[in-house]
Amino acid sequence: MKASIILIFLFSVVLHSWSQDGVTIQVEEPAMFPGGTVELRKFLKTNLQYPQRALELALEGKCYLQFVVRKNGSIDSLVVKRGIIDCPECDQEALRLIRIMPPWIPGKVNGIAVDSYFNLPLIFKLQ
Repeated sequence: MKASIILIFLFSVVLHSWSQDGVTIQVEEPAMFPGGTVELRKFLKTNLQYPQRALELALEGKCYLQFVVRKNGSIDSLVVKRGIIDCPECDQEALRLIRIMPPWIPGKVNGIAVDSYFNLPLIFKLQ
């Protein structure tokens, strides 16, 4: 009897760690921008519009974003987890970039597409 209680407890912990609000937290194959990291960098470089205020004040930094990549590749539930100090315009630009992205390749568990969280740091750096 004692072993079955432990097994049930362990099983419920594993289930809880895999999903939150119907969105998978741990996936075997993470979601990916079409074409991978190289294409993601090209997309960001081509579409980034450095905020004027940030240019004038020489503001740089990282904006940490989190979003959900749905089974169909669409993006939603986009939030700034940590923005750039003194530059809300940079945070808004980061959000804009994510909103105009093409559909992603969804994350997978057991070969099946699932809704999954994705964390993306965007670096604003002047050259």
